Amino acid sequence: MVKDLSLKPNKIQFTHHIKSSNANERLKFANDIDNLIREDENFIDKLIMTDEAYFQLDGYINKQNLIYWDTKNPRIVVEKAPHLKRITVFCAITSKRIYGPFYFEDKKGNAVTVNKVNYRYMLEHSVILTIGNVDEMWYQQDGVPPHIARKTITFLKTIFGNRIISKNGNINWLTRSPDLSPLDFFL
Repeated sequence: MVKDLSLKPNKIQFTHHIKSSNANERLKFANDIDNLIREDENFIDKLIMTDEAYFQLDGYINKQNLIYWDTKNPRIVVEKAPHLKRITVFCAITSKRIYGPFYFEDKKGNAVTVNKVNYRYMLEHSVILTIGNVDEMWYQQDGVPPHIARKTITFLKTIFGNRIISKNGNINWLTRSPDLSPLDFFL
């Protein structure tokens, strides 16, 4: 029947919208990182990449099995219900080690939303202490509001100096670019 109707499998893709106006920003970022690698062949070993991930606690979705059969791709968009039960996990990785996981929880162990206060607290009291010696290390984070709050960037500058890759850092992290962080693939 599939053959008779000329149906083809179409995978549903989940992506972030990237504007063509981001091209110059992306080129500058690529050149900045390329220059850092050229200046220090060990730069990648000195890079701490960070991110958090949300894990739904009410079911697993295997996106590999989300296939829609039709004669043409209908570009299906799937909406999800807001406020599903989930946990938030933060990790940092280098070329040699994974640091974490660190959980965003209240005193009772319930998951909480990441905000500028609990993010900075976690950095100060867990992440930086776990990493230890950060001399010559670079810190990378994306540009979500809790990460780029003024007090958070000020704190990171006291630890890393000018070695921060982040919106409001010394090298700007790219807008709408979660695909650049290895944590988006491994966390």
